[in-house]
Amino acid sequence: ISGFELSMYFQDEWIILSDLRTNSGLRLYYFPNGKLLSVEPRLSFTYYMLDRFILRGAFAVANQALHMLSRHDIYLPTDVWYPSTRNIKPSKSIQGSFGFEATSPERTYLLSVEAYYKDMKNLYEFRNNSDFSIEADLEDQLTIGRGESYGFELFFNKRIGDVTGWIGYTLGWTKRYFDKLNSGEPFYPRYDRRHDVSIVLSW
Repeated sequence: ISGFELSMYFQDEWIILSDLRTNSGLRLYYFPNGKLLSVEPRLSFTYYMLDRFILRGAFAVANQALHMLSRHDIYLPTDVWYPSTRNIKPSKSIQGSFGFEATSPERTYLLSVEAYYKDMKNLYEFRNNSDFSIEADLEDQLTIGRGESYGFELFFNKRIGDVTGWIGYTLGWTKRYFDKLNSGEPFYPRYDRRHDVSIVLSW
C-alpha cells in the first residue's frame, strides 16, 4: 500500500516578560489516503524564578496516519505498519505536561520533576479470533479503541567535578480501552512500563 503525506509548520518564540518565555507553533498535516487534513497546535512556556528555579509547561495535539499493529498471541516480530484508509481512521493524541527544575547555588546539581498526561483516540488492535491467513482482509480483523498514558519523571544531574552523571526515574501507566477486547475492561498493552530507571556516570 503506497501513500503520500505532507506537513508544514510555523513556530515562534516570544519573550512575554524578562522571566517568562513561550514557544508556540502550528502544524498542518495532510494525508490523502485517510482523508486527513489536520491543524495541530503546540504551546510551551518557561518561567524563571529566583535565578535557580524554573517552571515548565507544554501542550500539543498530534495526528498519526500510520498504525503499528501487533499480534499478542505469539512472541515473534510480527508488527505491521498499516496506513490509514477510508475505513481506518488516523490516530490522534492530546498531551500536556508540567514540571519544575532547580539548581544548587554553585550550579553543581540539578533536580527536575515533571508530570504528564496523554489521551489517545482511534487506536487499533486485532480483534479476538482474528483471521491471519493471506486471503483475509486485514481491515476486517481490527477493532477500534482509545488509550491514555500518564505518570511523572524525576531527574537528578551532577554537572561539575571529576565524577559527573545523572539518574532518571519514570513511574508511568499506559492503558487501553476497547469495547470488544478484554470484556470491555481496561488493559495494559505491552508498551506499559511501570518503572524505568536510567543511570549514567562519568569519571
